[in-house]
Order: sequence, then C-alpha cells, then structure tokens
Amino acid sequence: MENLLDQFIADYQNAIAEEPENAPAYSEVAEFYYDRGQFKEALEACQKALEIQPDLASASLLLDKVLQALLHRESDRPNSRLVFDNWIYLDARSLGNYPDGISQLYNGEIAGMAIAQVFSKSEMATVLQKIRENGERQIPMPFGSLMGIPIVGTEADKTEYFQDATIFRNDLDNLFAMGFETRVEMILSQLSGGRPVEVAKKTSAQTYVPATLRILHPHQGGLGAHTGNAFIEADDSHAELKPIAKLTNSLSYFIVIDTPEAGGELVVYDLLWERTPPEIKELYTNYRMNPILEKFGKIYVKPDIGDMILFNGGQIWHRVADIEGKKNRLTVGGFVTLSKDDRQVLYWS
Repeated sequence: MENLLDQFIADYQNAIAEEPENAPAYSEVAEFYYDRGQFKEALEACQKALEIQPDLASASLLLDKVLQALLHRESDRPNSRLVFDNWIYLDARSLGNYPDGISQLYNGEIAGMAIAQVFSKSEMATVLQKIRENGERQIPMPFGSLMGIPIVGTEADKTEYFQDATIFRNDLDNLFAMGFETRVEMILSQLSGGRPVEVAKKTSAQTYVPATLRILHPHQGGLGAHTGNAFIEADDSHAELKPIAKLTNSLSYFIVIDTPEAGGELVVYDLLWERTPPEIKELYTNYRMNPILEKFGKIYVKPDIGDMILFNGGQIWHRVADIEGKKNRLTVGGFVTLSKDDRQVLYWS
C-alpha cells in the first residue's frame, strides 16, 4: 500500500508541476506528507505553496503544525543563547565596558552589538563618492553589486583569490583614506580581551580579504536568510582557514556606508543554528527560507551611517530586508572569530 501511495503522490506532483500557479494543490501535497510524518517533504511543499500564494491560509496553518512538531522534537536541547535579550547598543567610548566582548559574543553571552559612529558621516560621504567614481570595479550580483571577492565559492587553489585580495586591500585603502583596517582593528582590539587583532593570513605573503563591500539595490529582494554556520557546513572554500580559526559560530560584522530611503534593516530571527531541525537545515540551499523563518519571532536592527554591527551571525538566522525607495544600501564587512589557539582575533570576508 505504501508504494502505491508513494506512486500516487509522485504522479500528483508531476501533474501539478504542469500548473505552477496551483498553490492549493501544493498545500494538499504538504498535508499528505505531514500526515505520514515526512516533515522535510511537507516543508518543501508548504514553501512552494506560499511562494506562489503568500496569503494561502491552508499552507500557512500547516507550516505552523510542521514546525511545532519539529521543534517539539528538538525541545530537549538546552537553548542557552539569548537572541533578542542580549543586543547591546553603545558607542565607541563605551567599549571599555566589554573588554572581552568578542569572547562573550562567540560564547553566546551577548547576541549582538550595535556600535555607533565607528566612522563619521562625513568620512562615509567621502567613501561613497569614491565608490560612485569606481563603478567599473563593481561585480553584478542578484541583490545589486559587490566589490571585493569573498572566500565563499572560491576554488581550492587560492592563488588567484590571494592576488585579488591584495588588490582589494589596496582599494579599501584608497576608499577609506583614514584607514579601513586601522579603524576596524582599533574597535575590535577594545573587545578582544587583550588579544592582538589582524586580518587572517595563510602565509606572511598571503592575506585574506578583510571585508567585502555590498551594494543592495532597491526591489531586488534584499539579502536572503542565512547563518554563517550554514556557509561553513555547505562550502569547503574555508578549508585553509580551519586550522587557524574557530570558524563554527564565527561572528559577522558590517559597517554602514549609506542607508536607503526605507527598508534594508537587518532582520534577526529567534532561531539558532544549534536549535534548527535537520529538515530545515537541508532546505537552506533552495533559497526559500523566508516563509519558515517568518513563523519565528524577529527584531529589526537599523544602524545609521558609520555604525558597526557585530553579532553572532554564525548561530543566528538573519537576512537583510528588501530595499525600498530609490537609494541603494551600502555596507562593508565580513567575519570575526578567535584563532584556533585562542590567542588572536582574526577577521576576513
């Protein structure tokens, strides 16, 4: 009987695949899988239904039921990290109150920091003008454009990557006359527990790129939901960093160069990677996480021009909301973590 049911549902899905706008049919498929305890398949079908028709009540209610079942199964895992309660808003003059803040962030004692005016607005206005004058260095991306080459997705042979990293470090020096790395390291050093802070290196002659610059265009969907740990587990581009850096649970940082007219907030969800059921983790690569994550609580973090955000992006699911209006959202940033021997703070992108 089970094989007959499997064949029936397979035939049904093939039939509705020829009617891609039939959201209620996908909801029916989801119900079938849910009743059989096949939660990953039920999630996928709910996603398809809600992607077609976001207000479809049957799919939304079923998604609630699937998530409740999955999270109830995970409820024996201790949730020692507080996502919302431990966000700190401060300025650079108050960093001395958190002399080992990076360890606190890494360990989950603090979820995130919003640090005001790491760069002044006038400094960022100069940077913005230089970026506009160097449009030829921008790499087109689905969300807008990128300057600099992130390590994710690079080839095993990093020769070209390190060459590009050297070029972009020089570009950053030209964009930030006040010294990008100098300013970032000045801030991180106050939170480092006395550890030296430096850009991650493979050798003395091969330094990783310290940051990449993202230009998010209006009405392009923002930046999809993700965690740093998802990148680490799904992509082996970081293999050469693993012997020297604690990559799992690494921190994310970015500094705002320019804000949009509306939208573009950092959306932080009340879901940690360590508490994420495997069925949800497996769906990460299909880029349809929003319907699932919207079932969890969330906060919106909207830093101003020149502010830095430093948070536990390895663990916390997050995204950037779509940009509204006509202005782009420009940020520069990457990742921060402790060295494998716990003696340094390293950063890269």
